[in-house]
Amino acid sequence: MWNDLTLPNPVLPKPFTRVWVKTDSGRQVAAYLNDAGLWVILCPRVAKTHPKVISWSYGYE
Repeated sequence: MWNDLTLPNPVLPKPFTRVWVKTDSGRQVAAYLNDAGLWVILCPRVAKTHPKVISWSYGYE
């Protein structure tokens, strides 16, 4: 199940839990939420474009 981050009061994963995210550029990559509440994208090629995360999933649903 994908959790939509564009909704008001979105559900977020626990910090430092690796999840799959979908970005505004249409890419699906692994990422985690750091303790400051910022997304850290684990793919350097995607991360350098500074995409916006629009949804996330644990990946096993």
